Parts: sequence; structure tokens; C-alpha cells
Amino acid sequence: MKGRKSKYKIEYVNDLIEHMKEGYSYKSFAAKIGVHVDTLYEWEKVYSEFSEAKKVAFSCSQAYWEDLGLQMAKNGNASVWKFNMKNRFGWKENESVEIKAEPKGYGLAFSLNKHPDVVARENEERKKQRESSAI
Repeated sequence: MKGRKSKYKIEYVNDLIEHMKEGYSYKSFAAKIGVHVDTLYEWEKVYSEFSEAKKVAFSCSQAYWEDLGLQMAKNGNASVWKFNMKNRFGWKENESVEIKAEPKGYGLAFSLNKHPDVVARENEERKKQRESSAI
């Protein structure tokens, strides 16, 4: 017994790229064309041009969100963007910075376990204190 005829169309190659260029997800493309996302995964295996289009489309989607993030950061609101990048593209924040130093013969070692934002804020506060003391 033969299987069902595939719903795959060659135009989906360009459609996928255009869809994800607007920041949409791979899963939403499946919904847009009326198939389950598992169907897209199968097409990747069978149609090399679709597999290649997926790679390009993901790059386009990430570029969209990076551009948006830059705009949001310039306007002072990057929280939503950071959340999106973490969840969609696996971005992670550094929770701590560790620095170890051992100068020759002194056996000196130290470690700094602070989030970079905390260190930056403390540096800014010290700078303000120095400036106000100089006045």
C-alpha cells in the first residue's frame, strides 16, 4: 500500500526564508502552511534544498531579533529581547566572572564571583564618589 502524497512544494524553500526573515519561528511556518512541525522535520531529511533553506531561515530570524534588540537597547528596554534570545537561540547570561591570579613567587590568588552588571554598577558608583569628592 502506498503512503500519502507529500504536501511538499518547492516554493516552500523561499516561503520559509521569507517567513523567518520577519522573526517568525519554524513552528509557526508549519502552522501557516497547514502541516505539523514533524512534517517539516521529515522534509528536511528528504529534500536537501529544504534542509538548506532551514539553515538560512534560522540565520535570518536570528538577525531579525538581533537588529530588534539593538533598537530596544538603544531605547533602554532590552528585557523582553534578552528573554527572547535566551529562549529561541539558547543565549545565556554569565552568572559570575572568575579571575584567578598567581604572580611569581608570591602565591597570591583571588577570585571575583560577581555578575558583570554588579561590577559595572559598583565601578560607576565609585566613579561618581571620586567625582563628587574632587569638587
